[in-house]
Amino acid sequence: MEDKYRVEFEGNLAILHMENGENRFNNENLDALHKALDTIEQNQAVEALITVGLGKFYSNGLDLNWLVQQDVQTLTYFQRAICQLFKRVLMFPVPTVAALNGHCYAAGGILALCHDYRVMRTKRGWFCLPEVHINRPFEYPMVAILRHKIPAGNLTRDMAVLGQQYNSDQLLKIGMIDGVADEDKLLDLAKDVAIKSLGKNGFNRSTLQSMKASVYEEAIEALEHATLEDPDCLEYRGKTKAKL
Repeated sequence: MEDKYRVEFEGNLAILHMENGENRFNNENLDALHKALDTIEQNQAVEALITVGLGKFYSNGLDLNWLVQQDVQTLTYFQRAICQLFKRVLMFPVPTVAALNGHCYAAGGILALCHDYRVMRTKRGWFCLPEVHINRPFEYPMVAILRHKIPAGNLTRDMAVLGQQYNSDQLLKIGMIDGVADEDKLLDLAKDVAIKSLGKNGFNRSTLQSMKASVYEEAIEALEHATLEDPDCLEYRGKTKAKL
């Protein structure tokens, strides 16, 4: 599995290549992603992180066919692992860039939004949060991420609530990505964005991580406290489930 999620170091950049087909999330894939992030964090020469898929997909979200076959113990592990993945990327100690090489759906879209920057391939690929269309309402940690990462108002309505899909030109126009490029130039663009994000002096890892933790506090706390039994963190938030 490690060869499907491989790390490449290039100067002060780390590039995490996700090359496992649709890059859907299950326990095996999440373990590989966490191991790759461990490798990157342990390399003190790394000053920025880029993630990129291969071919048609950046990530198509959860491995739903796998999920419906699992027992409670496995699902409990999965819940923690995916929440930890989003939390780690959201507060990663160096600037992060998601290079969206293709389709980016559902939890794959959440992962992309957890990055500091996003760039996208032209002419192919859609970004979509389709949970409303597959009858899987967002749990509170995902809502908390979306509140931080999607401007309030019509865009929240269209993207998060109604599950509309967007191509790269549309995302650039509404400010949800930071650049577009043809497939063969996408990684170069991501590297350029990553290097420019560092400015003249780069960042102290501890300071940058603390800053992210403060700015994204609501989402990070939700990701820390979500459980399989209480995915909406109702007990932690002192709330009861709203009646429909």
